[in-house]
Amino acid sequence: GTRDSDMGPLVTKVHRDKVASYIDAGENDGATIVVDGRTVQANGGADGFWLGPTLIDHVTTDTSVYTDEI
Repeated sequence: GTRDSDMGPLVTKVHRDKVASYIDAGENDGATIVVDGRTVQANGGADGFWLGPTLIDHVTTDTSVYTDEI
């Protein structure tokens, strides 16, 4: 997917959208998105289902980004 990387895109658009929905949910629950992988510009396979590294801060223990395995 990207040069010198062992990670590629998610398998399907549905899967990518499901993972991205957790970022949306965290943001809606008041968490801070420090690094947003939803806007990644991969330098390979523009038609892939990319989601970059994401860092979420100020997450509380009762939100889905904390309780669910993403």
